[in-house]
Amino acid sequence: MAISLASRCVATAIIAGSLVVGLAPSSQAAITNYTSKADFEAALAPGYFSEPNMISNYPNYAGSGFSYSLAASGGKYVVPFSNDISTLLRNPSYLDFTFGSGIKAFGGYFYGTNASGIMQPATIDFSLLFPSGIFAYTGNSTSKTSFFGFISDEALTSASVSIPTGEYVTAGTVIVGTTPPVPGALPVVGISAAFGWSRRLRQRLSAARK
Repeated sequence: MAISLASRCVATAIIAGSLVVGLAPSSQAAITNYTSKADFEAALAPGYFSEPNMISNYPNYAGSGFSYSLAASGGKYVVPFSNDISTLLRNPSYLDFTFGSGIKAFGGYFYGTNASGIMQPATIDFSLLFPSGIFAYTGNSTSKTSFFGFISDEALTSASVSIPTGEYVTAGTVIVGTTPPVPGALPVVGISAAFGWSRRLRQRLSAARK
């Protein structure tokens, strides 16, 4: 159920002035970031999960073998005349995603809104967590279709999307998935066979010269 504008403003006043201490970013995994939805999807393996209707099934989403849950600061706020989800609170305003197993790619439309749910340009912070560390990224969102995507070579455990002050962070379409498997090394039996064939060839060439 959507939260009324009055309730949203009251909740904002309650949290005003609170202090949040963040973690210093450090990264072990290799992360590639994207600002094009088409390029991001082209890099994914078939069967990724795209959710364009964020108000459906909140807080748990699942499809195409991938799943995640979503928590919004203060609870969800449904942006008027859209299927997008924002937060009830700000200062800070954050959307926390917790991923199921096997997710190496996370992206979507992220932007800021004011107390009335009207889009506002905003600077958005992303923090991606994986077993070996944290990846931090800051981007500028200028429209409801400002896309931010990330692909990791290590499975992601969670991600936080936030606006520390000012506007409310809002999510449109969210996409999760993985990447095609990297071709493996030549099997040992193949290497042995190649070595044996090369040795026999050298022996034949040596005999021909005698």
